[in-house]
Amino acid sequence: MNLLGFVPAIVVQHLIDNKLKNIQPKVPERQSFKSVVMFADISGFTNLTEQLSRIGPEGSEVIAFAINRYMELLVKSIGRSGGDIFKFAGDAMIVVWPPPSDQESLTGLKILLRQGIQSALDIQQKLSDTFILEDIKLSVKIGFGVGDIDIVYVGGVFNRSEYLATGDPLIQAFESEHCATEGGQTIISQQVYDLIGEHFNCIKIPEHHNYFVNGYKGQKVQNISNALMITNKITTQQLQLVRADLQRFVPAAVLQFILVDQEKWSSELRRLSIVFVNLGIDLSMAQKNLQSIQKVIETVQKCVYSYQGSLNKLLMDDKGSTLIVVFGLPPVSQQDDPTRAILTSQAMQEELSKINCKCRIGIATGFVFAGVVGTSGSRREYSVIGDSVNLAARLMQAACLDENEPIIVDEQTAKEASYKLNIQPYKVIQVKGKTVDIPIYVPRLPLSGLNNHNPYYPSKDTSYVDRSDIENKIQVSIQSFIQSNHKSFLYLKGQLGAGKSLLLQNSIKIIQKNNQKSKYVTLSTSIDSFTLQFPYCGLKQIAQQLLQLICSRMQLEYNLETLKQIVIKENEASMIFYELFDFQEKSKITLFQKRADDESNIINKLKALLFSLFKFYQNSQPQQSLIIIIDDAQNLEKNSILLIRHIMKHINNIMLILSFRDIYFEQSQSYDKQLGQIELINDGIRHITATIDEEYVTEIKVQGLSQGQLYILLQKQFKIFTIQFEDQSYRDQHGRSKSIYEYHNNKSLMMNEDPMTIFISYMYSKTQGIPLTFIQMIQIFIRDQLIVTKSNQAYITSQLLDMIILEEQITVEQPLSSLRINGPILDKISCIEQLVLKIASVIGNIFDIQTLDKILPFKETVPSEKLVKILDDLENENIIEVMEKNELNKYYRFTHSFMREGIYQRLTYTYRRDFHKLVAQCLQEIPQQFPQNEQLEALRLKFHWTLAEQKWTLNKNKMILSHNAKRSIIIQQIQSKIRQNNPQVIIISGVLEKKSERNVTWASRYCVMTQKEFRYYYHEQDYLINQDSYLGRISLSNIYSVLPLNEKEKGNKLFAFELRVSQWIKRQKFQPRREFYFAALNENQMEEWTIFFEFIRAKAIYDEFVNNFGKIQFPLPSYKDSYNMKLAFNLNKNSLQQQRNIKLRQKRQTIISVNKVNKSISEDNFSIGSMDKTKDRVKSMFNNGLLLLFSHIFESSLNRYELKVGSNTKAMKKFIHKFKIDQNLLDGNSPEMNKSRKRLSEINSQTFAKSRQSLQVNLTEIREEEPRLKEKEKTPKQSIVRSQKYEFQEEDYPVPQNIRKNQKMNSSKISTPQQAEVQEQDATYDMLSNTKYQSKTNSIRKELQTQYMVCIKNTSSLSIPKLFLQKGQRVQLVGSSRQSETQILINGQISTFSSLDFIHE
Repeated sequence: MNLLGFVPAIVVQHLIDNKLKNIQPKVPERQSFKSVVMFADISGFTNLTEQLSRIGPEGSEVIAFAINRYMELLVKSIGRSGGDIFKFAGDAMIVVWPPPSDQESLTGLKILLRQGIQSALDIQQKLSDTFILEDIKLSVKIGFGVGDIDIVYVGGVFNRSEYLATGDPLIQAFESEHCATEGGQTIISQQVYDLIGEHFNCIKIPEHHNYFVNGYKGQKVQNISNALMITNKITTQQLQLVRADLQRFVPAAVLQFILVDQEKWSSELRRLSIVFVNLGIDLSMAQKNLQSIQKVIETVQKCVYSYQGSLNKLLMDDKGSTLIVVFGLPPVSQQDDPTRAILTSQAMQEELSKINCKCRIGIATGFVFAGVVGTSGSRREYSVIGDSVNLAARLMQAACLDENEPIIVDEQTAKEASYKLNIQPYKVIQVKGKTVDIPIYVPRLPLSGLNNHNPYYPSKDTSYVDRSDIENKIQVSIQSFIQSNHKSFLYLKGQLGAGKSLLLQNSIKIIQKNNQKSKYVTLSTSIDSFTLQFPYCGLKQIAQQLLQLICSRMQLEYNLETLKQIVIKENEASMIFYELFDFQEKSKITLFQKRADDESNIINKLKALLFSLFKFYQNSQPQQSLIIIIDDAQNLEKNSILLIRHIMKHINNIMLILSFRDIYFEQSQSYDKQLGQIELINDGIRHITATIDEEYVTEIKVQGLSQGQLYILLQKQFKIFTIQFEDQSYRDQHGRSKSIYEYHNNKSLMMNEDPMTIFISYMYSKTQGIPLTFIQMIQIFIRDQLIVTKSNQAYITSQLLDMIILEEQITVEQPLSSLRINGPILDKISCIEQLVLKIASVIGNIFDIQTLDKILPFKETVPSEKLVKILDDLENENIIEVMEKNELNKYYRFTHSFMREGIYQRLTYTYRRDFHKLVAQCLQEIPQQFPQNEQLEALRLKFHWTLAEQKWTLNKNKMILSHNAKRSIIIQQIQSKIRQNNPQVIIISGVLEKKSERNVTWASRYCVMTQKEFRYYYHEQDYLINQDSYLGRISLSNIYSVLPLNEKEKGNKLFAFELRVSQWIKRQKFQPRREFYFAALNENQMEEWTIFFEFIRAKAIYDEFVNNFGKIQFPLPSYKDSYNMKLAFNLNKNSLQQQRNIKLRQKRQTIISVNKVNKSISEDNFSIGSMDKTKDRVKSMFNNGLLLLFSHIFESSLNRYELKVGSNTKAMKKFIHKFKIDQNLLDGNSPEMNKSRKRLSEINSQTFAKSRQSLQVNLTEIREEEPRLKEKEKTPKQSIVRSQKYEFQEEDYPVPQNIRKNQKMNSSKISTPQQAEVQEQDATYDMLSNTKYQSKTNSIRKELQTQYMVCIKNTSSLSIPKLFLQKGQRVQLVGSSRQSETQILINGQISTFSSLDFIHE
């Protein structure tokens, strides 16, 4: 594990020293020493961030790349001087030099100072005004301090600790850096100057106690890499000692990747909510305030972890004491991270105020880079970088200057949290790094009751579309309850964004208009991140609302005394009542509060309390009905469901309305836990339904909108009434849209509908009709200018149309609702499974395992057999599903809508480009399973090449594909046209400039290329009227050279090329050798034509050769060579196992033929057997054979008589151990075969048990037929035409004595006829193994050719054994001549058996 790079060397050494001294780690703890501190701040970072934020999400990645590249140069120089990178702080770093061995002497300290300043000057000389990216240069400002340093270890909640450097040297370094007026300056404090000022050229800065250093005096000191020496000296044993302690300082988001040695894959692009917190405590005074610091950090950790956040950084820098908290990092991301960020901030503000610590907070939400920052060498940290991170820091600074509002959030955070919290617009401010003013918002108390997602925030308009059918059902159910006062239950279920809450809101409003308020009272709550922090969240707000209603009507105060007066007897009050009704100030970090009462005792008390409370209200208001509404009920926990069930069972005149999701729960954990939560909700519904009459139970499934309703929604909300294609090339001469291809259900379908129909159909398939998702997608399309709106009309751009045709939307930001749903689902699976899904997402929504294995970059971690297992696990977790499989490949599809987009858009752009290139190459090597239109294949190939070669740039120029990409795409297009087997099909056509025959003038010519020839005409019209009216015709096989012209030959044509032909045709006459000169309009067109010429020319030459000399076979690789055959074997192995399991589950009425099973097992074992074992078998056979041969020769020479080779010799009998065969080398004794025998034995035991029950001949009937059969046996054999009668006599097959003894012993134990039959059959099965019987019945067995399994049984009980055919033999049942005889077809003749039991499959 590479944990050392994530913890400073000073901290690692401290942990090792404590372990060696048997000192257990504890918090708080302080480590003190004298040393040197350097603070380096990158100048130009704000400008860098502002410019790169324009290019979208990739800007964050480019920023991280630039910082890493620049810091790598810094760290190399600092490392050589002995400095230890203690903390990365965004665009800055804090460096601490390990203390000198002699802390009392100043000599060692002076040497460290000189090493550090020498390093700083070297950095300024080499890195000042360095261009890291195009048009962007960076420099660094450096400040130094020296003195007593304290490293503080604090925290400890959930075994997570933080380290922090404090002390006067840090203050000196920060103040020195602030004195720098521009990048490239190195400033030292007065204390540093007093120690080493004589060794450097220093200039005092006016009005400051600091000095500007601009050069050396005298000789330099030798650099010693102290920090690197500490790390390099750590042994493996020492690392094992402190491994657990080191993990306390490493974020969980990167730790899971470190544990599987895939650290570089931890870097992602994520939508995160960033919280910057400025603490009102002086962390630099650790010596005096250590316990206070511990209390502050512990409180912060509790607040953050209560809402599943991540404490990313704790540092003291030039901005003061700062915390960075992140929501949305793995593995604790949630669907409502912005809401949790605000709730955490409110909790911190409240809880910290209790310990006299103020805080100011800024929150921003957006796509940022989350990953490893620093260098690939000795030191790095997991950090977040991006425009939203900078904005959160600016908002924190704005909050520090604002006296009224301690928490300020940006617009994105406000929009996402508005459906759960009351967030109000505050004002518009100007912040550093932004060219425009930004609006800021302030959060208030959480909302109560019903709330819905508002995609139009801050607008108040939340109407989606007319859903009167569902609203009527809700209204009828509620109105029926109000009129009848009969206990009722209504529950709505549907996906996130389907409109459940909105439908309830609208229905309640209509009910309120149509009824008097005195007839009913509505109590409502929503189970969200805030209410989930408290126990019994489902009824907490309901109980409070009911008690407040009672107090207001009785004019009583809302307190415990009132509650006692109403429902509680004396001395029965419990602390849980204080928490349930908030009678006293409540803590917002209840996760860490312990309860002394037994849970079951608490539940019983609450049941009694709530029953009394509801009864009291109903007795005081007998004419008023109660309606309880619980929204987001999918988050209800077990105890709340128990209380709700109790109320619904014992309280009358009440109606319960639940609204919940039936999929994609908000508190999604693992897949198994989600299934458990679903079952918990369904179980609660079953119990509630059981207590209510069926006619008063209403279930409403809120599904997505129809395509017609989506069209109405588009008109109503976006004022779009018609949609057209912006690119007119997609329309024919009549203005109708041309046919485009919709690839669906493995077929290529043609659609001639209008653009609106095409667009709505596509949107419906992507959103499943969910209105919230639909609205968010339209907003994204309009924002990204994929849809251009003009008045009441919209235009689909060619980019969006290509996306619709290919069904590829990975390049467009996914709808926010889908991102919030799929993100937590993906974060709950293992990091290895996430990595596999990331690679699969590049391939497509449908991907195959062969392509996935081919481009997988971490094959050492995920070999082929493990890849099969991982995909099976993902299928079991309902993330992917199997589409198709064959003997070499298996095809999967992402199960959920936008799941692929969600995992793909986490990939950094660098990785995306690498994998798109690999996929483009695989598309031409590995055959596709599903037949596609050839044009689509070429378009898909172009899509992957485009993403593979698309580079970021500040200047948004049109991207140009490389020659290799163009060549790949053009060849794919050519192949698709050649497969049509039409020699006249046009490969390419267009207008080119042609030079005259005398090489004087250029003229435009319409050119056409087919598989065989190239023609050129005056105009396109000439070609359309008469194809034979060409000016010239060139057979492609006669072209022997295609060359671009050099500068002299080009003349005034920049994109010209030359065709050299051996002969051509003009006016129906062959012409001699000639050079043709053509010119394209641009470089792209010239490149296309030359590639087409080269490829088609080669094919024409090959076709001509085949016609003249016959087809030849090139040593070209088979398509199977592109497959990983080991992977295919693992697939088939799993498939065979699944088939066997299916066979075992099939119902059979008879004994199965085990020969097939044995055969398949032996084949399996042969294929599984290793090559080494085969070699051992051959070697053993060869050695034993030679030994036997020599023994034969030796014995023959002594006895002088003939001896058959292979027979036993005296040497073999005497030295039997020499000739003995190793049993482990035999298939029959191999571990695999023993395992197979065991499995076969289990199969036989099961099938024989079934056969005993299904035997068609009853023993009683056989005994009744015994006298007649004995008489029949005495008669002579008769010949029948095409028939032979076989009869069996007991004397022909005498029963061995040992079997007769067993029969007698078994007969004494027989108690019932059924037991007798079973034991009789068992004895018969035992006799089958006797070789004596098998040798005598061998002739008959050979004749029986199988169609059925045959069993012959004599009428006398056990006197004549059964005759079983050889395994796998089958006979055909023909008919029955008598009741006691059966005719069977054997070798073309009908044979008759008497007393025959036949058993068939």
